Amino acid sequence: MKNFTFLINFLKTGTKALFIIGLSILSVSVMGQRVVQVPSGTELSSVILGDTLDNGDPVDPYTIYELERNGLYPVAKELNLHRILYLRAADGDGFLPFLYAQKDASNHYPKLINTKGDVVLKNIHLSNANGPDANPKWGGFRVGGTNTRVILKGCLFEYDKACSVQIRADSIKLYMENCVAAKTGNYAAYNGNGRLVDTRGYYVDTIVVKNTTVYYMQDRVLRNMGGEINYCEFDHVTVVNNQGMHGVFAFAKVHHAKLTNNLVINGEYGGDRLNDPEQTGPYPDNLHIYMVTMDTIFDDTQLEIHNNNFAFTPDLIEFFNSIDTIYKPMVLAPLVKSVLGADTANAYIEEVVDFNKMPGIPWDFLHAIYTNPQPDPMPNNWPDDIGIENVDAGYAHSYQSYSAAEGNKPLGDLKWFPEFWGVGENYASDAANTTVYPNPVKSVATFKFTIPKASNVSINIYNITGQNVASIDAGHMQKGENTFTWEVNKELPDGVYMFTVNYLNNVSSGKMVISK
Repeated sequence: MKNFTFLINFLKTGTKALFIIGLSILSVSVMGQRVVQVPSGTELSSVILGDTLDNGDPVDPYTIYELERNGLYPVAKELNLHRILYLRAADGDGFLPFLYAQKDASNHYPKLINTKGDVVLKNIHLSNANGPDANPKWGGFRVGGTNTRVILKGCLFEYDKACSVQIRADSIKLYMENCVAAKTGNYAAYNGNGRLVDTRGYYVDTIVVKNTTVYYMQDRVLRNMGGEINYCEFDHVTVVNNQGMHGVFAFAKVHHAKLTNNLVINGEYGGDRLNDPEQTGPYPDNLHIYMVTMDTIFDDTQLEIHNNNFAFTPDLIEFFNSIDTIYKPMVLAPLVKSVLGADTANAYIEEVVDFNKMPGIPWDFLHAIYTNPQPDPMPNNWPDDIGIENVDAGYAHSYQSYSAAEGNKPLGDLKWFPEFWGVGENYASDAANTTVYPNPVKSVATFKFTIPKASNVSINIYNITGQNVASIDAGHMQKGENTFTWEVNKELPDGVYMFTVNYLNNVSSGKMVISK
């Protein structure tokens, strides 16, 4: 088993004097570590890339940049460093700091992160929706540099045409924990993309993903093509309504792999599509598609696959059965079974569970790609009926899956189960019952929220500088779920906004993009 000593002693210690950068950004030394506190609304790349001495060297290559809760952070130039990039959210409640691309001087949106050094992100929300154009980048978060270490804890990743994390160099070590990733891969623009982790054919030292929830991916959770992976582990990962163009976990050339305690419901809702030219891969018959694949057996190959749940909901199976060329996908590829041998029987169960709050299958999109391959317009394959901060992949204790993991714990992402998880990190939001759709908003926004009892409700809209640009009296609302429709002021410029829903001295907040 790999040892992750790279998680500790990661940053250099040493005391630094107070240092002031522009825009009221304060640098302080906390327990020997230099921390730069960046106010909401600050263009982030100018701060980090400009944090240098007169000779161009960084003031301190081990600086932590601390971002405000509920903060909005445009990025006008990709964060490309040859030193550590360490971003973290400030302590406290509220939404995670929200990073999004802003047009540069050439009128183009940059990638958010394309760095060549080590990366640490703690409780950060990265969105590649690219502001008002809602035109996601291809590979908006890339990590490069040989032997780079990447630590991602409590983060949210959404809206990328390619993948949430793209590896672009050899010998990288990636550790992801307590994250949520969604809405990745754009069918109309890139037919086969949309992954959680993409190795791009490089040699990878380590990939470990734990306690992470994934939904609305167009392709595989792991895509490894061409390069070798020394060690790869997915443990307590929840995958829901994943299109799965070419499978779910593509280990390919892996030496040691561990797939344990995971929950995969509709992990490949696109189905096993016979005679589809897009459905090709390193399978013995090069015809069927499988959910767990590998293409090479090494002398030291080790596979540990057990205590998982791979299931499809009855409505999706009925859909598969209604089309002659679509089949319910098989789970383990023949080569995987040959390595597991008798352990294949313990690899997974099949049990459908109902989640507390997760988005459903995008049926309009699914029907369109099989009944009308070129509809105009193409329905969205990542609908916004539930925002990424508002998911809850917990399920009832009456299911077999609730105690089917090692230690009699639930299968899947444990952070949805307080009885097993404990307090944990506040990675998401204080607005579990508040959302807005569509998002991006063109002319009319519908706010949906739940209140515990009848109350007067008001809604406030704020721009990225914190200015209140609209105050709305929604009137008296009844107990339970309510909706309120607001017509966007035509004078409001396109961009990213915060909103608050106020009731009974409580405030729930959220983000939305206005694109008229």
